[in-house]
Amino acid sequence: MTDSTTPTITSLADRPSLISRVYEINETWPPFTSHDLVASTLLSRVVEEFPEYCAVATDGDRVIARALAVPFNAEADGRTETPDQGWDRDRDRRHGLPPTVASALEITVDTEYLGRGLSYRMLRALRDAAEGQGHSVLLAPVRPTAKHLQPRVPMSD
Repeated sequence: MTDSTTPTITSLADRPSLISRVYEINETWPPFTSHDLVASTLLSRVVEEFPEYCAVATDGDRVIARALAVPFNAEADGRTETPDQGWDRDRDRRHGLPPTVASALEITVDTEYLGRGLSYRMLRALRDAAEGQGHSVLLAPVRPTAKHLQPRVPMSD
């Protein structure tokens, strides 16, 4: 991408042909992030089940970034904010609970496109997607991806 080229960012609902291509990105996620088998399995389904909550950036025909989010019900009995045990344990949809908020799961930018402000635009696309589904709230939990470099530091720190 040259500095004059602006990536195209759209929801996956608007470009369903890209759903199968969102993982073609050259990425730098640390190895430990792929060790949660349940989350890894469910994450691949997010783009198929909730394309209206997800966004993709392209440079020509190339997928250069993805942004994934899921809806859930933040008002369910006994729930204070997010589902206990994380998004992968959320069964609201199967229990017929209407979504009240959306939660970002990840924003990944191709390594060749890092440092160009694309992640901010992808976050905006997630906020717009959540708004488009009638949500005034998009939660964006932050995961310490470099935590494995300091295993003795407590998560609370």
